Amino acid sequence: KFMKNYFLNKCAKKYGTPIYIYDVSKISYALTNLKKSLPDFANLFYSIKANPNESIIKYLYKNNCKIEVSSLGELKKSMKSGVKLSNILFTGPGKTKEELIFIIKNNIGLISIESINEYIYVKSLSKKLNKKINCLIRINPKIENINSSIQMMSTSSQFGIDSEIIIKNVNELKENNFCKIVGFHFYIASNIFNHKDLFKMFVNCIEISKLLSTKLNLDIKILNLGGGFGCYQGKNK
Repeated sequence: KFMKNYFLNKCAKKYGTPIYIYDVSKISYALTNLKKSLPDFANLFYSIKANPNESIIKYLYKNNCKIEVSSLGELKKSMKSGVKLSNILFTGPGKTKEELIFIIKNNIGLISIESINEYIYVKSLSKKLNKKINCLIRINPKIENINSSIQMMSTSSQFGIDSEIIIKNVNELKENNFCKIVGFHFYIASNIFNHKDLFKMFVNCIEISKLLSTKLNLDIKILNLGGGFGCYQGKNK
């Protein structure tokens, strides 16, 4: 405790206050445990909206995490932190024309598509720019009875496309030479503490992906099963 207080006081004197100090050993511990819980072929994406500190981005990227961004600012910060463009996933609704042109021109690894209209627009931009882009289609599935603090499913929203809407628009999503669908993206809920709920959620997403890949006649390479893990941060537990 004395050494901890001494270190904090030394940092405060050197850098001034207020100051944020991050313990890399805690980050490393969480990352190691998460990797051990996943199959060897799984890749982790760090969403920098959680914390855009460049040192954290560099540390996680150095330890084999890929990076998820949701704005041009986050994308450029990732690039500044040394992240290769091929290791970046750009997500989120309401992408601007400026952002989409930058993504396509610079060969960003993956883009998550949030609506049928966005797919049509990205496809037309790619063709106009004569540049190919790989994309994930974000699905908004109907999954009930998940205990979580935030749910992003079972009702139509800006986050993803309802499964039945995808089936009705099969022709719009057919294979083309510029915007290639390589997988599906799911982000169902946040702060799920029951591992059985998480397991049920992920199994459901896999079954939906199998159904949709058949309907669309797609060879799916990537399933982005997003978020969900519970965290007691800020709570006395």
